[in-house]
Amino acid sequence: MIAQNTPSPNTPKNKPKNKPEIAQQAFTVFFKNITKRSWVSLSLALCFLILLFTSVLMFSRSYSQNVAAVHTLLGFTLLALALWHVINNFKPLKQHLKHGFTLCLSLTGVVLILILTLEQFPPFAHFLAWGSSMRVQEVDTPTVKQAFTTDVYYTSSEQAAGQKIILDFRHGASYHWPQYAFWLEELEGDFVQALYVSASLANNYFINKVSNKNSAMVFRSDVLGIFDEVFNLEQDPSTAYQRFRHEALPVFLHKLAVKDKHGRFVSDNSPLTGIDGYSGATAPGHFVYHSQSKQQLSGRYRLRFEVNQSFDFNDYYSSDRFPDDPVYSGSGYSAQPSLIYESIVDFDSPQQFYVMKLVGRGHHSGEHGRVINDLNGMDSALNIVERVIVELASER
Repeated sequence: MIAQNTPSPNTPKNKPKNKPEIAQQAFTVFFKNITKRSWVSLSLALCFLILLFTSVLMFSRSYSQNVAAVHTLLGFTLLALALWHVINNFKPLKQHLKHGFTLCLSLTGVVLILILTLEQFPPFAHFLAWGSSMRVQEVDTPTVKQAFTTDVYYTSSEQAAGQKIILDFRHGASYHWPQYAFWLEELEGDFVQALYVSASLANNYFINKVSNKNSAMVFRSDVLGIFDEVFNLEQDPSTAYQRFRHEALPVFLHKLAVKDKHGRFVSDNSPLTGIDGYSGATAPGHFVYHSQSKQQLSGRYRLRFEVNQSFDFNDYYSSDRFPDDPVYSGSGYSAQPSLIYESIVDFDSPQQFYVMKLVGRGHHSGEHGRVINDLNGMDSALNIVERVIVELASER
């Protein structure tokens, strides 16, 4: 009699696989065909495409903070992936580096493009101006103004009969109700006219009276975030005309050179002369000013912009930096001095757009009106301005 084979108690049975085992096998099969090189290459390509899209938006339109955030984040991601790509492909890269002529040619081309772009040589300046013109035109529309909190102002003297000048300003991260002035001067330095001046400075009317709660406290950082904790603030209209802030915009005020018998830049109860119609409130955000020269101008002029913000102390421009200076250590809380931006514009040239460049700073207490090129000690103040574009508007 043939005995039937009966399964041993220790013989494994073909049990159906449970869900975790199926998921683990699927995960293994899915990632089996993925290599580091393919993943890095595809990620680089996707980041590049997104950066290309955001670059076009930032070049041609008044972009939002979300676009800027995506562009910045993806830029750093692309940099990290590129470094990983270099590490994974270091051997073939070394072979490329052995071709000295090719390496020199590549470096020369990249450096040349950077120099020509930064110095605004044609056709690079024209290319940047093209993007600027698209942004400026877009800002003029009410819907964009509302979406990107860009305010548009029209200011000029009633007797003005010269060229229209548009000042397109985008503020940086440190912008918080600063004082500022735009003006034209001749290349030799003679003052021509103001294009826009903050109203409080133009009228010498500083209604806010600030006092330190603890005179022994030394400030070594921007105190706007804790302002209420360290300062008393009151509005005192009766003495608003008696507070003189020539340290706020010293280059502009010395250039304007309007003084009273005491040598102060403005007289009691008397606004600055020469800027009628060219002053107004400080804009809360990005702005576009439509201004106008008083008379037709010909040739090249220097257009300057001076900006200053109180209470932005730092390690160098601390509240005790100049203890013997009654202006710096007074009630103005000047902190970091004003910054000067400028552009040489040509009213006879077909070029319409100019980018203003940072050229220096003013004196910390307004002692003189010279532009100081040394920016050592400046930090957060350098982020008040993101960029300023000047348009010499053609008649339309």
